[in-house]
Amino acid sequence: MNINKILLLAQNFYKNNDLKNAKNLCETILKSNKNHLSTIDLLVDINIKYENFKEALRLINKAIELNNKNYLIYFKKSFILFGINNYDQALQNLNLTINLNPAYKEAYNFKAIILSNMNKDNNAIENWTKAINIDNDYAEGYFNLANFYNLRNNFKLSLENYNKALQVNNKYFSALVNRADLYLKYQMYKLALTDYNNLIKKNPNIQTFHYNKAICLDFLNNKKDAILSLNICVNIDPQFAPSFFLRSMIFWKQKKYKEALFDLEKAYSLNKESYFLSSLIILKSILCDWDNIENYQNELINSLKNTEKVTSPIFIQNFFDSPELEKKVANAYNKNFKIIDRKKINYKNKKIRLGYYSADFRDHATTHLIARLFELHDKNNFEIFAFSFYPRNEKDLTQKRIINSCNKFIDVHKKTDWEIIQISKEFKIDIALDLMGFANNNRYNIFTKGCAPIQINYLGYPGTCGPNVMDYIIGDNTLITKKNENFF
Repeated sequence: MNINKILLLAQNFYKNNDLKNAKNLCETILKSNKNHLSTIDLLVDINIKYENFKEALRLINKAIELNNKNYLIYFKKSFILFGINNYDQALQNLNLTINLNPAYKEAYNFKAIILSNMNKDNNAIENWTKAINIDNDYAEGYFNLANFYNLRNNFKLSLENYNKALQVNNKYFSALVNRADLYLKYQMYKLALTDYNNLIKKNPNIQTFHYNKAICLDFLNNKKDAILSLNICVNIDPQFAPSFFLRSMIFWKQKKYKEALFDLEKAYSLNKESYFLSSLIILKSILCDWDNIENYQNELINSLKNTEKVTSPIFIQNFFDSPELEKKVANAYNKNFKIIDRKKINYKNKKIRLGYYSADFRDHATTHLIARLFELHDKNNFEIFAFSFYPRNEKDLTQKRIINSCNKFIDVHKKTDWEIIQISKEFKIDIALDLMGFANNNRYNIFTKGCAPIQINYLGYPGTCGPNVMDYIIGDNTLITKKNENFF
């Protein structure tokens, strides 16, 4: 038997993902030479691919018996142990790897990954730093460090490391994907659009890129090209409901109600998402299309009663009076967010600083209701800041009342959520009053991350926003009755 030829053939089968034949050849070799180390090593790899970690561990231990000075064997064993969630022993084997080869950057990189999974963040960063110090052109190290910071919502360091990975290797596809998604996450739509266009040039058949491109184009008010991108999405994957839903929302804005209704019905037929159904009911009501609407309403109510999470806020008030269900839906919606605990203030302003946040500082009911309140605020004890999600318009006399009656009017309609949070902290806002809640054009994410020590829901959305985000709601006995106060 020519073992080397058989092993070479087995390796070729493995490279071509023909694991069955590769495994059979390895077992043939081991029948004649049970201690053939290279064959055992290949059989370890095969079992890892099969996710048969128990057998892989047995084989790797045999390999160590045959050669306990090979750092790669210990490295591979750490991977197997990681696969069965035995992090402590995985780290021990990585330390053995490093003892045998202190310059093996991959060991530090993998060690950092395991430590980050164990929430030992400082130790993880230390090991990624060691890996990168060994090789300043270690693209994978930068990439994993970027992912680490991304998960921890550190935009600056995440972007910095994605950029470094791409500087080292401008063909690093995963780094470009993650950077595009990072830009989108932080609402940097022009930069995200550039990256998605580059990704589409590299691989035009990935539906997600076209969908995310459409999101960017929609926010940049390029509805025509957003529709074109969504048409491509539908062609690539006609079962992807969000493509139909987003296209319906754009048609709706364009007052192309027939097309919007068709896409909404299609989206809901593909995915019984409660938010799709809620939007469908509202549109049918606007169009006075009562066909099947009672059935849809009953479906929505039953769905919401049994749901644990919803992807978007749902206005059941439009067709169902139940503060109890409103609270349940608000709680379910909040599960989409990583709600950050707000730090206690370490400063004291001479006057209490109130920040009002709204997209309706314009000729809108909210501003007509609140303008006189702004004018009557006690300016001796309070400073008033208006954060407008709507552009400044010198011709809007209603908006001008707000501008003239506050200490500072800040146009943030082009700012990202994170930038608005930062601006709020720079102005040392003591109390943030959200005039939007879950209403259209809200920036609710600002409050989930915390823009002030105290956060209050007021006026624009007279319902609960659920726990942990808003500290208070301002309402009277008409809004919050004794019967319903437990649902706020």
